[in-house]
Amino acid sequence: MYLFDFDGTLADSMPTWAGKMIRILEEEGITPPENLIKIITPLGDRGTAEYYVNELGVKSSIESLIERMDKYAMEAYHNRVELKAGVLDFLKVSRAQGHKLAVLTASPHKFIDKCLERVGAFDLFEHVWSIEDFGDLKKNMPEIYVQAAEKMGATIGDVVFFDDNITALQTAKIAGMKTVGVYDATADDLQEIIKAETHGYVHSFKDVLPKIRTNLHTHTARCRHASDTEEEYVLRAIDAGLEVFGFSDHFPLAAENGKESSYRVPVGEVAEYVGTVNELKKKYAGQIEIHVGFEMEYYPSRFEEMLENAKKYGAEYLICGPHFIESEYIGGVYVNWKTSEDQILLAYTDRVLSAIRSGVFTYIAHPDLINYHGDEALFQECARKIGICAKENNVPLEINFLGIRDNRSYPNERFWQAFSGMDVPVVFGFDAHDAVNAADLASSVRANEMVKKFGLKLVEPVIRKI
Repeated sequence: MYLFDFDGTLADSMPTWAGKMIRILEEEGITPPENLIKIITPLGDRGTAEYYVNELGVKSSIESLIERMDKYAMEAYHNRVELKAGVLDFLKVSRAQGHKLAVLTASPHKFIDKCLERVGAFDLFEHVWSIEDFGDLKKNMPEIYVQAAEKMGATIGDVVFFDDNITALQTAKIAGMKTVGVYDATADDLQEIIKAETHGYVHSFKDVLPKIRTNLHTHTARCRHASDTEEEYVLRAIDAGLEVFGFSDHFPLAAENGKESSYRVPVGEVAEYVGTVNELKKKYAGQIEIHVGFEMEYYPSRFEEMLENAKKYGAEYLICGPHFIESEYIGGVYVNWKTSEDQILLAYTDRVLSAIRSGVFTYIAHPDLINYHGDEALFQECARKIGICAKENNVPLEINFLGIRDNRSYPNERFWQAFSGMDVPVVFGFDAHDAVNAADLASSVRANEMVKKFGLKLVEPVIRKI
């Protein structure tokens, strides 16, 4: 179980928080003590106001000081304070790993709750506590950590407490928690002491995130069921530490009567799609390697036409996304519709095997998309054929992160079980449809568990030029 401080630990808010406290003393004509921030950080707003009045001789009333603190900080917390780099990913990964998360902060709910909601983190926590939830207790009192552990339903020694403040860390350690110091620039001179006094230390949460080098499965708003700009995807990927990033939006394909699918890049927007990605490739050269391609079906009757068009459009690579059997237009069968028809399973298997053997595709996306619930022996036989063929032709199969994060029918463990222990090559694909998931690190937790469970061979995606 993980328990987090907020200001200076999760959020880059210490300049705002400390600024309001120092400003008040300056307005009162009092020179702030050198160790002011260390003293007041565990106290909260009321405790700080009491310290100002009782210890520093501030003449204003405690209530008026609190009103001024609110006035100086409210707008910033509600509109401008952001999480530190890597924090949101770390929280999501921690949840995926099964950790229960909670916040214990000296800041009041009227600041932190709206801030956590705005940055998309509030619902990741089972509890968000301010010290105002613990009566007269402050974070420099061991009892508050004892009570927090009890509220979490945990043995205190099983709780890991993250904070940037040395006093809070020392107190939590005395109470019996494991402690992790977190770097914040406002306590730069105390970092060696924090390292010595704690069980662990985090300079940046980005340093402790899962490392994923490459993602080649990315869509754009041009497919009509994704959002955000291509550049926003790239910036998210750079921030998460990716080194290679590929756009692979749904291949433009019109039916024989000229009708275009509602989920593909329109033919009229292909040049703009490829041109935009190529411009980003130039703009961010040296920061990330960018490629442009398509996610394309394997339709035997139109494959040569599709391949020639992909080359003409300027695609560098293709991944095979088998969504339909032969066509999504008149009479098309979407393979993720639940079915028990053997012929659909057999036709799907044939398409995937042919795609692998074509030598064209960099990998096969969501090869377990088929939602078959008929003869289990037949399903296992078909899945095994796909796994063996992928290994023989060195064409990886994708563990699809969209399926993981949306809790879809895939990844289907029945499929992967069919060739367990055979070292079939697999890759990770984010299948990103928005900028946030252009670096879906949290889904890597389950994906890595599957690799280990089924004896798969995780490989780095290598672009197969068309």
